[in-house]
Amino acid sequence: MVKRCKGKGALLLIILLGISLPVLLVSCGGSDGGGSSTPATVADFSASPVTGTAPLTVAFTDNSAGAPTSWSWDFGDGSALDNTQNPSHTYATAGTYDVTLGADGPGGTDNVTKVGYITVTPPAPPATVAQFSGTPLTGDAPLDVQFTDLSTGAPDTWSWDFGDNTTSTQQDPLHTYAAGTYTVTLTADGPGGPDNVTKVDYITVGTPVPAPVAGFSADNTTGAAPLTVAFTDNSTGSITGYSWDFGDGSALDNTANPSHVYDVSSGTYTVALTVTGPGGSDTFTQDITADPTMYTDDFNRADNTVLGTQWTTPAGCSELQIVTEHAVATDNGVINCAYWSWNPFTADQYSQVVGTFVHRGPAVRIQTGLTLPNFYFARAQNATTLEIGKSVDGVLSIIDAPFTVGGLLPADVIRLEAVGDTLELFLNDSSVGTVTDNTFSSGAPGIFIDVTGVTLDNWEGGSL
Repeated sequence: MVKRCKGKGALLLIILLGISLPVLLVSCGGSDGGGSSTPATVADFSASPVTGTAPLTVAFTDNSAGAPTSWSWDFGDGSALDNTQNPSHTYATAGTYDVTLGADGPGGTDNVTKVGYITVTPPAPPATVAQFSGTPLTGDAPLDVQFTDLSTGAPDTWSWDFGDNTTSTQQDPLHTYAAGTYTVTLTADGPGGPDNVTKVDYITVGTPVPAPVAGFSADNTTGAAPLTVAFTDNSTGSITGYSWDFGDGSALDNTANPSHVYDVSSGTYTVALTVTGPGGSDTFTQDITADPTMYTDDFNRADNTVLGTQWTTPAGCSELQIVTEHAVATDNGVINCAYWSWNPFTADQYSQVVGTFVHRGPAVRIQTGLTLPNFYFARAQNATTLEIGKSVDGVLSIIDAPFTVGGLLPADVIRLEAVGDTLELFLNDSSVGTVTDNTFSSGAPGIFIDVTGVTLDNWEGGSL
């Protein structure tokens, strides 16, 4: 609908619903009487666009007749009047707006109102754009992953597919994965419509590595101080680091197979090995006893004080006498009696044995140059030959032929065992050979290990 109001000499035209009504000439004043007149001002305008979504910018064009020289625009949205001829105006909010143009010129004043001329619709909601993140993306099973919705467009519903046949409708779900590689999809929906995003192989979960199992062995667990102990790592599993605590206040050792010297006078020390790997850590402990005066045999029955004159003898075992710094032992037919000696031998006819002696036999005879009758013995004749002999009433003799072995080292262990009338010789727990002899009865003294010409740190023997 267009409404028009004329001033002097103006024509009133009403157009309603597209139907032209009869023209009515309204005279607001006389002519100048001279037979000529100035063209009347007729306000009119057009605009583009006249419809759209907010914010809508509309360009207005003055189409008025009569050569107006001033204009007044009312855009119908409460904004200030505009006095330019061809203004541009932005409608910020949705609605339907009447626009009025007032035009003034030599031909007078006129205005026109176009009702409901501008139609502004609400803006379309922003499109939904699905997006997300997860943390952590890698790790060992079971792996908890926190997902965060990063979608734009104000979505109000979510659908997650975690790639392991499980789903969720939460906005920011927490999900636990087993081992494997997983593709994750998020579908988000809201006023701007649905959208989805898929991240291929987004989550990688590994199989957990088990913790290592600590373990070690020691070549000496008891002995006189200073005591040198070589440790051997027996740990299993995936290991990336070692930490040895020797229990004596010394610095930690990070090597796999350390050697340590306990140089204090005496004490029992708990050695702890901690191993660390991708799956965690584990600790193993073992006691080491360094004591120059107290010793226990392999049967854990014989303690002794070797620097004095008194030995503690296990019940049922014969006495072991101390003669100055030389020791003599008799067995008297009692089996499973074992003695320790820390005293070094002197340089006598059997040469010298040094260090701490390890004995496994049920009975041990210690010979230091004294004449002792009736015992079997084993000895190193030289660096490559071992032999088995016997002493009968103080007379030594070799039984059968000697045994040839590889070059002996100070750490080698010679051992002689007797079962019935069979004597078997061992080197480092490996059998060298056997001989047969029945000179002594089962009640005879035990077996003596004799070293000649070669210094050995360890020796041991057993009874008949």
